[in-house]
Amino acid sequence: MNSQKIIRFSIKSFLLLLALAIMSFIVFTIVLQSDTGGLATQYQRNNRPSFLSTFIYGILTIKKHVQPLTLASLETSHEPITVKTDANTAIQTIHTDGIDLISVCNHQAGEDQVIFFIHGGAFAAGLDDRYMTFASVLSQKTGDCVLLPNFGLLPSDHFPVALNQIERAYEWLLQNRTPDSVVLGGDSSGADLSGALVFLLEQKHIPLPAAQFLISPIVDLTLTNPIYRTRASTSPLVSPRMMREAVKAYVNNGSQDLKDPLLSPLYGDFHSYPPTIIEVGSQELAIGDAMNLYTKITEAGGKARLDVWKGLWHAFPLITNLPEANESLNMIAEYINENS
Repeated sequence: MNSQKIIRFSIKSFLLLLALAIMSFIVFTIVLQSDTGGLATQYQRNNRPSFLSTFIYGILTIKKHVQPLTLASLETSHEPITVKTDANTAIQTIHTDGIDLISVCNHQAGEDQVIFFIHGGAFAAGLDDRYMTFASVLSQKTGDCVLLPNFGLLPSDHFPVALNQIERAYEWLLQNRTPDSVVLGGDSSGADLSGALVFLLEQKHIPLPAAQFLISPIVDLTLTNPIYRTRASTSPLVSPRMMREAVKAYVNNGSQDLKDPLLSPLYGDFHSYPPTIIEVGSQELAIGDAMNLYTKITEAGGKARLDVWKGLWHAFPLITNLPEANESLNMIAEYINENS
C-alpha cells in the first residue's frame, strides 16, 4: 500500500514538474521573441530579461487567466494610505485647496527640486503602500522629495475632476517654488493625467515644469492603436477590455471627443513640451502609445528618450526590488538631473 502511494505521489510530482517545465518554456519563448517584427528595437536598452522578471512574468500570465484584473476590482481596492516615518523616509499628508498631497522624502533629500508624481490605476485605483515604497526609492535615487496628489477616483469622480484637482495642486506648489524646480511624472493612466496637465497648464498660461518622466504611458484614450490587438495575448496585467471599461467610466458614458488633449495627450501640440523620458515594457499594451508619444515629441523638435525593456510588463518599475526596475529608476534619476 505504501509503495502504491509512493508511486502515485511520484507520478503527480512528475506531472507537476512537467507542467512547470512546459509553462517555463512557453514563457521564455514568448519573452525572448517579444520584439518580433522589429518593434521598437532601435530604442531597446536591455538585451535579455533577468530570471526573476521572467519568473514574475510567468506568474502574472497565469494569474491573468485564473483571476484577471478588472475595473471593478480596481474600484473596490481602495485602502487607507500608511503615513509613517522610518529610518530613511518621512511620509506625511499635506492639505491643499480641495486635495491632499502625500509627501515622501528621503532623509537626505534636498529642497531645491521636487517631483510631482501622478499615480496610475485606470483612474480607479488609489494610492497604496506600493506607491509609498516606489516614491521612497525614487526620492533616494534623485535626492528630491516626491509629492503624490490624492485625487478623486472612479466610480464617483469622472473627467475632468481628477485633472482639475491635480492642476490646483500644481498651482499651490508654484506658490512656494519656481516651475523649473518641479519635475512631473506619472505611470499608466497617471501618465495620461500628467500629459493632460501639461496642456491644461498651457491653456491657462501657467509655467510648465522643468522635465517629465512617464512609466508605461497610456496617452491615447481612443484605444485605436493596433497594439491593442497584437499585444493583447502577451500583456499579463492590462487588457483591452479593461481599458475600454475604464475609458467609458472615466468620461461617464459621455460624448466627449476622445482626441481632446486633456483626455488623450497624444493629440496635443508638442512644440513647447518639456524634456521627457519614457519607460515601457515590450510585453504591454502601452508600448504603442509610448512609441507614438516619443515620435510626436521629437518630430515637434522636443527632447525625449524612450527605453523599451524586453520581456517586461506594465508599470514594472513599481516593483522596486526587480533588477530592471532598479536600473530603470536610475535612468529616470539621471535624466531628471540632466534636464532640470
